[in-house]
Amino acid sequence: MKKLIAILLAVLTLVSLTACAGSNGGPVPTETQKTPETTKAPEKPAPTPAELEAAIAAAIGDGYNATVDVPEEEIWSCALRDADLTKLDSYVAKQSTVPSLYQDSVVIAKCKDEAYADELVRQYNDFFDQSVNYSGMYPMEPQKILRARIYKVGDLVMYLVAGRSADEKMDDAQQAALAEAEYEKIDAVIRDLFGFLPENLAVLKEAEDSGEGQEFGVIDGGTPVVGG
Repeated sequence: MKKLIAILLAVLTLVSLTACAGSNGGPVPTETQKTPETTKAPEKPAPTPAELEAAIAAAIGDGYNATVDVPEEEIWSCALRDADLTKLDSYVAKQSTVPSLYQDSVVIAKCKDEAYADELVRQYNDFFDQSVNYSGMYPMEPQKILRARIYKVGDLVMYLVAGRSADEKMDDAQQAALAEAEYEKIDAVIRDLFGFLPENLAVLKEAEDSGEGQEFGVIDGGTPVVGG
């Protein structure tokens, strides 16, 4: 009887331990049952101004005209003319070999803080407004200028007027089609590098009494540019 009682107690103890293990989430997984770890892909670093400019130049190819670096002492001649350079981490400022004839300009700045990036957008728009007025007095590829891009991604701000130059024999419609095609190349680069296409912040100011604005389709203050 003692042996039988001992056996029964052992069986009851084993059943009790099994029940406790089940109530605590089941058996502990063995080495082969471990859940595989998931590895999160590292975030793609934002391109530097120099890398971004190089990518745009490559996309446009032989038609890229903004090939000349603007020296710091001549920064007044580009979209950074009113910028406080001490508030920038780095920048690239490129223009054509003959700025008075070809207003191609690629200016990309990385600001030290995003608040100044917003201010830089405003300054870029001032420069853009002057460029539009200038092209109205001296017709130099106005369709390209009107489709300028001002993009802001975080602390990175871009002023982009670039693309293959129109032939003298092209009419306005042909020049517009060419400009659209060239800016599509630029937009494709931006989309590829950042994963999305930011809003074009280039805005035409209110047309003045001189009438140049109406010639290029400017209706009122705050009108987005063509293609924006």
